[in-house]
Amino acid sequence: MPVIGHGQVLGLFALGAKLGGDIFSGEDMDILRIVAQQTGPLIENIHLVTRLRQYAAGLEQRVEERTAELHAAKERVEAVLSSVGDGVFVTDLNGIILTVNRAFEDQSGYPAIEIVGQQMFALLADQENQEKEAEIRAALESQFNWSGELMAQRKGGRMYDVQLTIAPVRNQGAR
Repeated sequence: MPVIGHGQVLGLFALGAKLGGDIFSGEDMDILRIVAQQTGPLIENIHLVTRLRQYAAGLEQRVEERTAELHAAKERVEAVLSSVGDGVFVTDLNGIILTVNRAFEDQSGYPAIEIVGQQMFALLADQENQEKEAEIRAALESQFNWSGELMAQRKGGRMYDVQLTIAPVRNQGAR
């Protein structure tokens, strides 16, 4: 009796003689047909599960490889950022500080742990900077470059001169 799934033969049921030498009745053959019909989808499902497991394992491996690539790229960027002699801080478009380099920590007196997550405009809290702060906010909103000199506040309140350049970093697909 053929085992069929999706119009193709997946296997065969072959029966030997019944115990006692009896022949198979029509009812026996009907039962065998039903078992063969139900076995086809079962075999297909086993094949599907096997292919899904192989696909999942392949995906898992690709995710691990990509994660390792991203980690290596992150480490390279962090190494470049930490080796730059100028103070650098990275913000989101709302001016929230995401990361700073060692030179920035030295210049401002703020360790990264205290400044990351803070609003960058808090560092520029000076009356002379109000007009420039509005320009900076507009540049952040429009994603244009901005460059200028202003005063920043070191930890402890002492002011110092800053040459600030803001340059948006766009996604690869952005212009």
